[in-house]
Amino acid sequence: MNDINLKNLTDKDYIIIGKMWEMKSALSEYRIIAALKLKRPLERGEIVHHLNGNHEDNRPENLRVCSSINEHWNYHLDKIGKIRNKLRIKQEELAKALGITVTDLSYIENKSFYPTSELAEQISQLLNVPVGALWNEYELELIRQKYLSSNANEYKTK
Repeated sequence: MNDINLKNLTDKDYIIIGKMWEMKSALSEYRIIAALKLKRPLERGEIVHHLNGNHEDNRPENLRVCSSINEHWNYHLDKIGKIRNKLRIKQEELAKALGITVTDLSYIENKSFYPTSELAEQISQLLNVPVGALWNEYELELIRQKYLSSNANEYKTK
């Protein structure tokens, strides 16, 4: 965790934090840092996204404020689909190569479901990208710890 040095805060910084407190916003460290970065209190509904997926890395350059949960969700969606499109691989072709349905691949692409660790590895090999390019470290840990089944059709919702 980053330490917030109160001695280095300006009067304006204290006002931002005070307004967030009055609004009953969660005063999590990352929200305070994001507000200070923007030089304004966060609005209700604004979501702070950790760019590298590490929720303990609260450096200002690792935080992005999304205006809504939908914007935040869209930020996460479709890495697999983007890479697949760049390589001009049709969703049907990739699903067939993986031995899964197009619907299941859509769920994985949209991160509605996480694949098994073996299927994650297979997807990364077929797309010729590292597994880490498709899922952040936190998601990979979920895949490793909870979804180690060898059955390619077993998924777990978030």
